[in-house]
Amino acid sequence: MKLIRVAYQEYSINLTIDENFGPFDDVPKGVARLVHEVSDSGKMWDELSEEKKDKKESSAKSILCRNAPKYMSRALLSEIDPGGDLLQWFQDINDLFKLE
Repeated sequence: MKLIRVAYQEYSINLTIDENFGPFDDVPKGVARLVHEVSDSGKMWDELSEEKKDKKESSAKSILCRNAPKYMSRALLSEIDPGGDLLQWFQDINDLFKLE
């Protein structure tokens, strides 16, 4: 997805992502795996210890939470959420705050 690629370009990491993650995919794990695959590591992802995978996933979460939101646009949001579910959740939350 474009947003993830752009977020990682800040770290000079060029990821190839051909399609969006699915609604139930573990995105940080998938991104951590992609980052590992483009690294100079001599090990395959499945050869890493669970501890090492967890650290890589934690790093992916951090990068995604810190960098990706600043590149989000309404057009990108519509692309990944064509039904508008996320925008509706934001509206519902906003409405709840207005009740207080």
